[in-house]
Amino acid sequence: MRRTKSYDDSMVYLQQSSDVSMLQLFLSYLESAPQLLLQVYVTSSRDGWQLVQAVSAALSLLSLAWSNASYAKWMRKSRGDKRPLGWTAATLQLLWRLCLLLARTSALLAFSLLYSGWVLLLLAVRWLLMTGWVLAQRTDLFPTPAEERLFNTVVGAIYCFSFFNVKETPARWRMLAFYALTFAENGVLAMLFFFYWPRPGDWLYLALLVNIPAGTVLGSAVMLLYYRLFHPNAGGCGGGASARPAASLWRHNPTL
Repeated sequence: MRRTKSYDDSMVYLQQSSDVSMLQLFLSYLESAPQLLLQVYVTSSRDGWQLVQAVSAALSLLSLAWSNASYAKWMRKSRGDKRPLGWTAATLQLLWRLCLLLARTSALLAFSLLYSGWVLLLLAVRWLLMTGWVLAQRTDLFPTPAEERLFNTVVGAIYCFSFFNVKETPARWRMLAFYALTFAENGVLAMLFFFYWPRPGDWLYLALLVNIPAGTVLGSAVMLLYYRLFHPNAGGCGGGASARPAASLWRHNPTL
């Protein structure tokens, strides 16, 4: 098929849009996610939950989940070797990301309410472990080692909250390992809150202890439904295309 200038311009637009959505995803998890955790911690500590605070926190959580779904959709549009992500699939991905982020944020909030600043140590240890895991995967997306290591460090920070696929190979086992660790960690934090919260029975106690298992179960169910029936490569988690960087563009435009 003969390539035209219009076609080339369209591909450049799609690739640039994919990169913009990827940068927005990075910004969301490096800036908005910590701010959301701080916001809900301060509000809960002061017992200051009102409708405005609740709506603000919900919208922040939604924006985090949307950054994943938006990037997945634009990434697939920009890749000629990938099937596009339909709106039903994108909506399901948004939903399972939202539910699992609700569970993760609730677990971190529960721990921070009990132990305050120790949550920073927890996140620091998690970040170091996740960065080491990404380094062990030997990603090859940037032209220089320094850029590659910076990318690995950023992904390690994202892994404190959500999964982000960094390899072109099937993601099933990486996702299984990530979520097994995350669910176990969330479960431990929930148990600590259950046993040591000084006001058992109050609405915050009940809300967090409902959010963690409910978000985990519902998010996992929708994720399995997505990969089983609605993923562009339906039949399993093999594609893992929910978060795969547009490596070809980065290699040809490293200054982006």
